[in-house]
Amino acid sequence: MSKLLLDIIGNECKITILGICEVKGTIIDIDDTWIKFKYRKKGQVILIRKCFVSSILSL
Repeated sequence: MSKLLLDIIGNECKITILGICEVKGTIIDIDDTWIKFKYRKKGQVILIRKCFVSSILSL
């Protein structure tokens, strides 16, 4: 896994999924297949498959 991905753990980010949907929140954990992400407003924790992520922007 790249050092850049490991550096954004715990930071607030905006993730674009399939170029369509944008979600804002905090990245909790990243592994080879999944990104564990906590929504900013709802506080829910979700798992996002890395293959569906178009971009990750640090806020």
